[in-house]
Amino acid sequence: MTNTRDTKSCTGKKSSSTVMLEEFVPPSNWSEDSDSHRLVLHLPGFKKEEVKLQVNNRGEIITSGERQAGGAKLVTRFLKIFKIPGDSVSEKITGKFQGEILYVTVPKRKSIVQNLKENQGIVITAVVAFSLGALACHKLSK
Repeated sequence: MTNTRDTKSCTGKKSSSTVMLEEFVPPSNWSEDSDSHRLVLHLPGFKKEEVKLQVNNRGEIITSGERQAGGAKLVTRFLKIFKIPGDSVSEKITGKFQGEILYVTVPKRKSIVQNLKENQGIVITAVVAFSLGALACHKLSK
């Protein structure tokens, strides 16, 4: 993605005290593995305290930020909204800001097959215990 910048005057007047507003579209990309989706936003010049990450109840990740530069006469801001993938656990989304990059991790919901594979030992133990219990009950009833 390319950066798009649009500079506007906040007051609409031209003077030496005019604050200029710069809209910034941060480059971003998604990747995924078997456990999670990952979103990366490149935010050059931004600090952690100038960046906001939110998850709403409409299945969206909202990223925004604002910083001042040029002796506070230039304000750079951004707002970017991303749709959360359908196979995600939105309550467990996490974010980390490091080195002018925002890393967002969106865990995937586990399928029944994945849960069975991960808990195979427990499932086998439960089946064996149930079978032994059923066998013991059957012998006692004779």
